[in-house]
Amino acid sequence: MSSEPSTVWPEDKKITLTDNVTIDYLVYQGHELSITAGYPTAYPQNAPDFSYSHNVKNDASNTGPYFLDDLISLSVTPPNHLDFDDWSLISGNLKGNIPSTSSSDIQIESDVTLRANFSFKLYSFTIVQGANGNTSGSTNNGSYNAFQDITLKANANSNFQFSKWEYEVSANNWQDFNASASDTITLIGDTKIRPVFIGTPYTLTIIINDSSWGSAAGAGTYLYNEVANIAATPNQGYKFTRWSVTSGTTPTNFNSNEQNQSVNILGDTTIELYLE
Repeated sequence: MSSEPSTVWPEDKKITLTDNVTIDYLVYQGHELSITAGYPTAYPQNAPDFSYSHNVKNDASNTGPYFLDDLISLSVTPPNHLDFDDWSLISGNLKGNIPSTSSSDIQIESDVTLRANFSFKLYSFTIVQGANGNTSGSTNNGSYNAFQDITLKANANSNFQFSKWEYEVSANNWQDFNASASDTITLIGDTKIRPVFIGTPYTLTIIINDSSWGSAAGAGTYLYNEVANIAATPNQGYKFTRWSVTSGTTPTNFNSNEQNQSVNILGDTTIELYLE
């Protein structure tokens, strides 16, 4: 006795054999799905890696091997600063077309290796000219790939010096940015930056023709064009006569005959107070 092969033999079907029986059956081989990444040239080796997932659709716990009729949910997430471009079929056979989006459903007919291709995000770089200096020599404003080297150069005008860089966190909200006057930074986001220049510090020295006759206030260190309040205080029995610039740069608004006055410091200056 022989038996015609069935298309599918139910697992729980039992028979009693009375003669030799021939049973034909099929064994489906499971296939592996491998995912690799195609990073752009110059992507830093220590930069974050991509992530991905694949599983039988609606069965997250089934991550392969996969069989011919399995519908596989495939998803890839680019690392920071990269965008997903497309897929490349490196080896094997797909049932249907190569997916076109970062998340797609596929079927495989053999062991398959797919490569997810990524490109750099584009970020904007804007440098704002600061008062009392310029940024000649810096990278031009524009859009650049993530991880692009950006040149910063702050050039102070005469009587000024570089103080710091600031970057715009939100509209008109500026915070300190850690970089030197001439520096190179790596672009990892939209960046708007400006230099801050301050006046060069100068020393105002005040001397008195005879310090036993009175005192003077206002000596110290001042930034360029900063206001200094100078005042003469004669001791009892003495009186103010005049001021005189004996060396250095004469301050703006200086009046030799005014006992108490406000002047703008323009350079290292020595003023002598005359009492009598």
